[in-house]
Amino acid sequence: MAMNPKIWRYIFDAIEDPVFLHDTQFRVLLVNRAYCREAGVTEAEALDKPYWEVFPLGTGPLPGCRNAANKTGHDSSQEEVNAGAKLFLSKGYNVCDEQGGFLYALHILSDITAQRQVEAAEANVRRATEIARDAIITVDKDSGLVTAWNPAAESIFGYSQKEVVGHVLLGFLAPPQFHEVALKGMAHFSKTGDGVTIGKTIELSALHKDGTKFPIELSLSAMNIHGKWFTTGIVRDISERNRAHASEERYRRLFESAKDGILILDAETGMVVDANPFITELLGYSLEDCLGKHIWDLRSLENVAASKEKFLELQQQDYVRYEDIPLETAQGKIVHVEFVSNVYLVDNTRVIQCNIRDITRRWLAEENSQRLGQMYRTISRCNESLVRASDEPGLAHEMCRVLTEEGSFCMAWVGYAELGMDKHIRMLAAGGIEEGLLDVLNLTWADEEYGQGIVGTAIRTGQTVVCHDIRNDAQHVSEQGLALQQGYLTIAAIPLKLGTHGSGILVVYGAQAYEFTEEIISLLTELADDLAFGICNLRSKAERLSVLEKLEHIAHYDALTALPNRVLLADRLQQGMAQAHRRGDQLAVAYLDLDGFKTINDNHGHVVGDQLLTVMAAYMKQALRQGDTLARLGGDEFVAVLIDLDSIEASLPMLTRLVAAAAKPVAVGDLMLQVSASLGVTFYPQEEDVDADQLLRQADQAMYQAKLAGKNRYHVFDDEQDRNVRDHHENLERIQHALIEREFVLYYQPKVNMRTGRFIGAEALIRWQHPEKGLLSPALFLPMIEDHQLSIELGEWVIDNALTQIELWYDAGLDISVSVNVGARQLQHPDFVEHLSLLLAAHPGVRPGDLEIEVLETSALEDLARASQVIEDCRKIGVKFALDDFGTGYSSLTYLKRLPFTLLKIDQSFVRDMLDDPDDLAILEGVLGLAVAFRREIIAEGVETVKHGEMLLQLGCELGQGYGIAHPMPAHALPGWSAVWRTHPSWSNLSAFSREDLPLLFADVELSAWITTMENYLKGELEVSPLLDYHQCRFGAWLDSGGLIRHGAQIVHQAIEPLHRQVHELGVKLCELKIQGRNQEALAGLDELIALRDELSEQLKALVQENRQWVERDLG
Repeated sequence: MAMNPKIWRYIFDAIEDPVFLHDTQFRVLLVNRAYCREAGVTEAEALDKPYWEVFPLGTGPLPGCRNAANKTGHDSSQEEVNAGAKLFLSKGYNVCDEQGGFLYALHILSDITAQRQVEAAEANVRRATEIARDAIITVDKDSGLVTAWNPAAESIFGYSQKEVVGHVLLGFLAPPQFHEVALKGMAHFSKTGDGVTIGKTIELSALHKDGTKFPIELSLSAMNIHGKWFTTGIVRDISERNRAHASEERYRRLFESAKDGILILDAETGMVVDANPFITELLGYSLEDCLGKHIWDLRSLENVAASKEKFLELQQQDYVRYEDIPLETAQGKIVHVEFVSNVYLVDNTRVIQCNIRDITRRWLAEENSQRLGQMYRTISRCNESLVRASDEPGLAHEMCRVLTEEGSFCMAWVGYAELGMDKHIRMLAAGGIEEGLLDVLNLTWADEEYGQGIVGTAIRTGQTVVCHDIRNDAQHVSEQGLALQQGYLTIAAIPLKLGTHGSGILVVYGAQAYEFTEEIISLLTELADDLAFGICNLRSKAERLSVLEKLEHIAHYDALTALPNRVLLADRLQQGMAQAHRRGDQLAVAYLDLDGFKTINDNHGHVVGDQLLTVMAAYMKQALRQGDTLARLGGDEFVAVLIDLDSIEASLPMLTRLVAAAAKPVAVGDLMLQVSASLGVTFYPQEEDVDADQLLRQADQAMYQAKLAGKNRYHVFDDEQDRNVRDHHENLERIQHALIEREFVLYYQPKVNMRTGRFIGAEALIRWQHPEKGLLSPALFLPMIEDHQLSIELGEWVIDNALTQIELWYDAGLDISVSVNVGARQLQHPDFVEHLSLLLAAHPGVRPGDLEIEVLETSALEDLARASQVIEDCRKIGVKFALDDFGTGYSSLTYLKRLPFTLLKIDQSFVRDMLDDPDDLAILEGVLGLAVAFRREIIAEGVETVKHGEMLLQLGCELGQGYGIAHPMPAHALPGWSAVWRTHPSWSNLSAFSREDLPLLFADVELSAWITTMENYLKGELEVSPLLDYHQCRFGAWLDSGGLIRHGAQIVHQAIEPLHRQVHELGVKLCELKIQGRNQEALAGLDELIALRDELSEQLKALVQENRQWVERDLG
């Protein structure tokens, strides 16, 4: 059944949302009343028009509508349409024909403006919740479960949203002690929708996920959403705020209790916004007087900010400091403060904090210290005046000047108390006072009206009197006008205690009240005492000067001759040396001693001697120039200092004149006396730095040399000789010290029989164990004491220590003799035998025969008879003697004949070179012959190698000593060496040559020496060739004399003579090559020459061996 159109229209208009119908061309076919109301048109005005021209306005069909119209079937569209202030949701429905073709579309426009606004508000709320710094938590009233938990809540409490939403809030956030109260509150809210905390902000403790408690501020609100109640809590972590509050509270307490005054100013206006209690105490203002006032309105702070313009300095600089500024308090008191201002930003407002510290005490202390320092300097300058002063007024005037100009006092004056009837005070000197100014005061020290003032009282009582502030001193009202006129407020009067010279007064005036502190009065009193002392001294100056002049003359001049004495000489010499150094010229010091004066003194008495000295002093002084000095040291010793010398030669005429002046005859009464002078002279400057004392010593030494040279002459000091003497003296002292400090030690070198190996004794050899240089050989120190008494002391030390060591060895099972070296000086000492006997007696464990004394052949035995007697006396007590270094002296035969030596020691120089030098070998053979002739034992020194021992044994010397046997060793090492010592195998079976075979032994040595000389010649190291004629050499001569005849038919000797000839002939050939300049050929022939030498040497040894075998067979 078809619907009545009126009913359809009624239904269409009853729809509250705007509805319109359009055709395929989007023209409006039908609208309802709601459409016309929204569009503001009538239905007639809307029909047949494109709907976008009516409502909703646009430029064409809606996109969804257009798309739906282009489709077949019952399609629909839905899209939002912005219609000015409103937002509509357009829902379009297509109406189609039976074939599905589009006929027209129905659009319903729903107003969604409020919905979208709510949605936007909800989105904004969500967005605000997400970015909020406070935690926002929503809880369901009925279940107590969390329904919302924003990121800030996660940050504040430590729980994620996932961990909390859907769970009971209390289990997470509230500390256990609050659970019960919170549950009751939630239950009440669940029932009533209300609570005591709803709509309020409270502070309480919360619990973080990590278990720590922290303070929060909680604001609770209740809301009903769709009939359901929820509680929303906004939570703020107030830890920082509480800390800030606490800090602010602490600051406030500090601010209130600070001992510095603090003002807080508005930086823009300069108005005081706060002040602490101390600022009011310091400045004298109440807090009400300060607050709200500009800083420049506070009179006390005018030195800081006297005006708004000056305040700009505080305003424009972040930091301002005044180290010391005076402020006047509200009560008119001056205080000194340290002012510091800082600009801060507080709550976006710039403020200036002014700290004002009272430094008055420190300022007063510093002021007092500076004042005292100034006073000390003033006292020092016044003391300088005491030294320079020559009269009383000058001293007093200078004191007053220093006190006023340098001591900063207003005025000062010095006066004397006169003893007349009126007891007037007479001014001596003044400073800072106009002339005649004090006359108006009628100064007196009488006990009357005018004498009752400060000055008179001080003189009468003898005590210092001080007026600290004349303005408040009724006793000095009469002086107030003068004081104010002259600018002083305080006065100090200090008595001058002059003893027997009367009394005086020092009066000082100060500009400041209470300027005279106890310290300053004490210093002024000290100054007054110094001034009184100076005045007393000046009054007796004439007497003192007379006495000083006499003392000066006595101290610096000789009483007899009036010449400068030793003291003045030292001063003149120092001055002369400084002048010579400055000008670059020479100075001479002449030390003069009179020859023969003692005889005159002894024969004629001291009176005559003194008269002679007086005349001689005058003569010698006349011989010198004006600037020179002649001084008497005492007795008959004088010193002359000659200055301004161009050269040393320039002094010689004056020295000659001095010597001549001293030799002049002198008449003393009836006597005509004459002496001479020995004069030593030295010069300055020298290559080495010398002082005055050294110059005098040098001149004294030169004078002694002049006396030794015959007197009546001068001698110039020899610096090199003096240096040697000084070095020798220092060396003697060092050796003496070493003897005292036990730095000397004995080493022992064994002596043996080389053939048998028997250990026959040891030689004691001294060494110096120097603490710095180590072990020193005797050659480095014994020559220094050879002619000194110290050589005897050291020699006796050697004997004593050697005897001690013999005892120690004997106790250890080693029984040997020990030899010690004794110098000629010790041997010829009158007490030598006695001292030796005492030393032996001190060692009863030593047999006298165990000690052997060695005397050098080169020793200067001046008295051979005396030496012979000493040796004989020693032999009587069992001590043996040996002649050391035999063969090196010039008196060998004399010594052998006249001195009873038991043993001869062949000098090591012969032994060392005998293998290479035939001459040394010949000397050695001669020495051995002498020993045999004089029936003496013989021992060779210098046995350094096995070959040395072999040669000595073949020569017939069996006893030996040297490095080839043992080096000198410490005493403790000798027993060990003795235990392992064995003679060399080649020595034990080696017998001596017969005298007839000695040429064969010599031949080998001579041949080796000849080959060495030839080699050196061919190499150009020698200019002269060796002997080339084989008849001229020692061995050739022996051969020519039939030396081989005694060897009979021995086969070996038949090859010797031809070999000897070949050696010489080859030598001749090589020398000719060198002469021809064929040096390389000559040198090339050396190998052949050496081979021939070796072959000849072997033949000689074989001949000796065959000869020994024949001898042994004959003996057998």
